[in-house]
Amino acid sequence: MKKKNAGFDPSSDSGRAEFCGRWRPAVGAPPLSYFAASNSGCGFVSYFDEIFRERCDLRLIIKGGPGTGKSRMLFELGKCAEELGAQVEYYFCSSDPDSLDGIVARMPDGRTAGAQDATAPHAEEASLPGARDSIFDLGAFWNAAQLRRSRAEIGRLNLEKSRAWRQAFGCLAAARELKEAALELARGVIDSDRLKKAAYRAAQDARRRACRTEISSALPLPPEKRLHSALHTPHLSLGMKGAVSLGGIGYGAREVFVMSDELLPGSGELFVSALAECAGKEGNRCRVSPDPLCPSFTTAFACGEVFFTAERGAVLPDGAVCHRVGMRRFIDLSALRSMNNDYSRLCELSDKAVGEALRAMSRASLAHFALEDIYSTAMDFDAKEAAVHRLCEDFFTPLL
Repeated sequence: MKKKNAGFDPSSDSGRAEFCGRWRPAVGAPPLSYFAASNSGCGFVSYFDEIFRERCDLRLIIKGGPGTGKSRMLFELGKCAEELGAQVEYYFCSSDPDSLDGIVARMPDGRTAGAQDATAPHAEEASLPGARDSIFDLGAFWNAAQLRRSRAEIGRLNLEKSRAWRQAFGCLAAARELKEAALELARGVIDSDRLKKAAYRAAQDARRRACRTEISSALPLPPEKRLHSALHTPHLSLGMKGAVSLGGIGYGAREVFVMSDELLPGSGELFVSALAECAGKEGNRCRVSPDPLCPSFTTAFACGEVFFTAERGAVLPDGAVCHRVGMRRFIDLSALRSMNNDYSRLCELSDKAVGEALRAMSRASLAHFALEDIYSTAMDFDAKEAAVHRLCEDFFTPLL
C-alpha cells in the first residue's frame, strides 16, 4: 500500500519547466484545498499555528517518517469527517502537492477537529495533551531493525536533499529581492493614495456583501474564537513538482474580481495587498493567500462570496460573475515609459531565479522519494491501516 505519486516522474521535465509567472492547476484536488505553508524567498513560511492550533477544538498530531502513510491517513480522516456531515478543508504539502499536510473538519454545530503532519519542517508537539491534542506515532508500525541497516543510505539521502533545498532557497531569496525591486519601481509610477482609497472602498463593499450572504456562503469562515480576523491559506506553491495552484480560496464565490495589470504585469498584487490590509484593519472575517515568493504581499483575497485575485491565468470558480479591475487608472503613463524596460528586466530575472529554484527542488525530489521507498518497505501497512480505521471511528466522537 505504498503511496503513489500521481504519475509524477521526478526525472522528467515536469519539475524543470521554466517559470513565467503562471501556475499549473492541481488536478483532482477536493474543492476546499489549500496549502498550509510556502517555500518562499524568506525561507520556509508556516501558517500551521493559525490554521490548526488556533482554530481546532480537537487536534490530532501525526508523527512518522517519509513514506509511512501520513498523507493517506489524513485523507481517510477527511473522508470519515465528511461522512459525519462535516465541511472539510484539505491542506496540501507545499513541497509535494500530491501529499496532504493536514485537514480541518468543521462539524455541523461549528466546532472544529484538525489533524496535521507534525514532522519537519513543520514539527509540532502537543501543547494541550489530552485536553485537546492527541498524538499518533506511525513509528509504531515500522521495522526499526530494517531501517538501521539502511542508516548510511538514509543519512546520505538526507544530506543530498538538504543540499538541494539550500540551493533552492538561495535562488528563491534572489528571486524575491528582484521581484520586490520591480514592485518598488511600480510604486514609483502608481498613484498610491488613489489605489489605497479604491482598495478601502472594495474592502467595505466586500464586507457589506459578506454580511448579507454570510449564512449561505460556501466559503468556510474562520471561527469567532480565532485570534485574527484574516486566515492565511496560500493557494499557490513552489515545490518539487513545479509551480502549482489550488482552488479552495475561490470556491463558492459568486463574484470574482480579476486584476487587469497588462501595463505592469504583476502590479495587481499591490491592489490586492492593499485590499487585504484594509480588510484586516476593519476586522473583516476573510481569507488571504500570501504571495508564495514574497509573503508580505497578497495574491488573492476572499470575503463571503467575493473573491479578488492577482494570479495570472487563474482558473475561476464555475458560475461566478467575473469583473476586471484595471490598474491603468492608477498608473502615470508618461512615467511608465521611462521605467518599463527596467521593470520587465527585473521581472524576467526574478522568474529565471524561480526556475533555477524549481530545478533544485526537482533534484531534491529524487532523494525525497528514494527515502520514501526505504521507509515504505519497512512499514507494516496492514497493522497501520487497522489502527487508522479504529482511530477514524473514535477521533471525532467527542464532537458528536
